[in-house]
Amino acid sequence: MINDKCTRCFQRKWPRRLRLVERWNRKCTRALRTICLLPHILASHCHCRIFCSENHEMVTVFFSDIVGFTDISRKLPPVKVCSMLDRLYLAFDALANKHEVFKVETIGDAWVGVTNLEGGQDDSHVKRIAEFAVDAVAA
Repeated sequence: MINDKCTRCFQRKWPRRLRLVERWNRKCTRALRTICLLPHILASHCHCRIFCSENHEMVTVFFSDIVGFTDISRKLPPVKVCSMLDRLYLAFDALANKHEVFKVETIGDAWVGVTNLEGGQDDSHVKRIAEFAVDAVAA
């Protein structure tokens, strides 16, 4: 009896859930296509720096991670956590402009930047990232 009821419920809900998954898959595929095309679209419509996949002999990478972030985010309301990250990463972004550090990505509590992606930093990229790091710790 219970098995029959579960089977009927499953058969009734399965097509709907499958459609939801298929719709989600289409949205994700569309979003990925957009993301892949975005650098080319931006390059053709604005005057911004776009970096494609390239080889570089030497770069310096800055990676930050907030110690105890899981505990912090568990104890604080989500709005305060977002506000804290927003303030911190706005400060990091300003410092990146000051020290000519290229911001690669922010994901959760991680911020990644790189120097020496563009010409002219061969002799100074390590110094730039070190000064950025000192300022970032103070932020």
